[in-house]
Amino acid sequence: MVIVDHNNAALKLVDTVSYVVSTTLRLTSKPRDVTVLSKLDAIAVTLTEECKIQFFSTRYYNTFDELTSLYVDGKCECIDFLNGKLYVSFLFTSPSRIDVMTLDGVVVKRLTRDQQGAPLLTWPDYLTVHEDYIFITNYWNNTVLKISPEGETVKTYVDSELRWPRGVTSTGDGHILICSRHTNNVHLMTTECEKVGVVLGPRDGLVGPWSVCYCPKSQTIYVSSYSRKDNSNNYLQVYRFK
Repeated sequence: MVIVDHNNAALKLVDTVSYVVSTTLRLTSKPRDVTVLSKLDAIAVTLTEECKIQFFSTRYYNTFDELTSLYVDGKCECIDFLNGKLYVSFLFTSPSRIDVMTLDGVVVKRLTRDQQGAPLLTWPDYLTVHEDYIFITNYWNNTVLKISPEGETVKTYVDSELRWPRGVTSTGDGHILICSRHTNNVHLMTTECEKVGVVLGPRDGLVGPWSVCYCPKSQTIYVSSYSRKDNSNNYLQVYRFK
């Protein structure tokens, strides 16, 4: 499993059997997010302060080999990849936006406003793509948006137990996992933005969950956290569905 270590400006490879960091690569600036380029033996990392997406090969065991990079128009935040396209969120642009681009940096779609001309996003953060629909956390609005390929918000997930949503990921079977940072839990919803339930919470040791990853093969959830409690910031928590 590949993770970005923001504060240490590093990219790390974690053995999911021994749970040991097997490889660490220091980067030129603090990374924000990472996505796997499926079937390409590669990953893409957003380097926000450099306005850059850096590609690395993961073809060889325990190594990150630097490939090409893309300079983008603005501070790129979070990233996902599906069907040959990169989906990238930009927070500090006016208005905030999502760019859909090819691997060589050609922007094929820029999502900024809805059909009424209003800003589509207020505080976009992590995003995941399922069947060409984008699911993105709208942090300050305490919502998760389902956005169509045409750039329309077709569904919105709102829940009293969802506050300051951060990480979001597709399980691949029609469900979405969401980190709710302020309420210290992880939600499970359908791709129609219907709540299934809160699957992890404070009783499971969650404090300020920030990002989430899911492995369908092992039915395992990986959660990273960030809070003002130092003992909550320096590890990944691992949970397995029964």
